[in-house]
Amino acid sequence: MSTRTTTATSTAATDPAHDFDFLFGHWRVHNRRLRARLSGCNDWETFESRVDTHPLPGRLGNREHFHTDWDGGYHGLAIRLFEPATARWRIWWASDRSPLLESPVVGGFDGDVGVFLSRIAHDGCPVLCRYRWTRIDADYARWDQAYSPDDGAGWESNWEMDFRRARDDAHA
Repeated sequence: MSTRTTTATSTAATDPAHDFDFLFGHWRVHNRRLRARLSGCNDWETFESRVDTHPLPGRLGNREHFHTDWDGGYHGLAIRLFEPATARWRIWWASDRSPLLESPVVGGFDGDVGVFLSRIAHDGCPVLCRYRWTRIDADYARWDQAYSPDDGAGWESNWEMDFRRARDDAHA
């Protein structure tokens, strides 16, 4: 394991306010997205994107900019804020495809895996939404999203993102 990852993981283990420090910087991301959710669909589409993540002023969290040319192109924004009193993270998502800030997923890390949950509506039905972050090393990370229509008894993964740190100035 690299020194950078060991330091980030050690810091996060002692101070959960640093759990997402590993994500700072520029990333190339391979996306795998289920075409239809909770419908028995097994058809996945793949596309590439770019992600840039930076700390917020005062280190109270971070913001992520997501950009892809896929499906006509779109931009997204994740805001992650840490609440010291509960040692929990809240993650909000917005994109230029919807005028609304989504309800936050809430959770934290146990080692190198972070789990974040929220109750949402999907096609008018209540479901449990899960984001899962996995710190792999200084140059690789993984995010996936899953829905559960049965309060967590079973999960359908519907979006997977494999992050690879960008090494060029274009971040592409």
